[in-house]
Amino acid sequence: MAQRRALHSGLAPMTWARWDARAQAHEQLGAWNLEALEAFFAVPLEADLLPALRALTSPVLVVAGGSDALLGLKPVVAVADLFLRGRAIVLDSGHYPWVEQPEAFLDELGALFTPNPITPTDRPQQRSRSRSPAR
Repeated sequence: MAQRRALHSGLAPMTWARWDARAQAHEQLGAWNLEALEAFFAVPLEADLLPALRALTSPVLVVAGGSDALLGLKPVVAVADLFLRGRAIVLDSGHYPWVEQPEAFLDELGALFTPNPITPTDRPQQRSRSRSPAR
């Protein structure tokens, strides 16, 4: 377990678009609970989860960071595609777009609640505010 914690600390800069003072301060806010992470992924998905997600009629916004070395973009788009009214967007950030790009994040979140909701014909939509190359 100690080796995993050390690995996480060493990889932390890769999850950020810019490893600056703000990113480093955010990393100090809390530690990953690797035991909880392992327990979360040890539980099999319920058989009816995917059909339930596909039946959800509410708009769903999935936000990605264009420089996220932890996840990349494909899983984000795949998650958005699980929902009838899902939409994936990409911001110029790493794994924490709400920290690195708070104004852009709030703009996109606010747009989710405007009178013109996402329609099924909009998906999958990937709007990029990223200046970095897509992964």
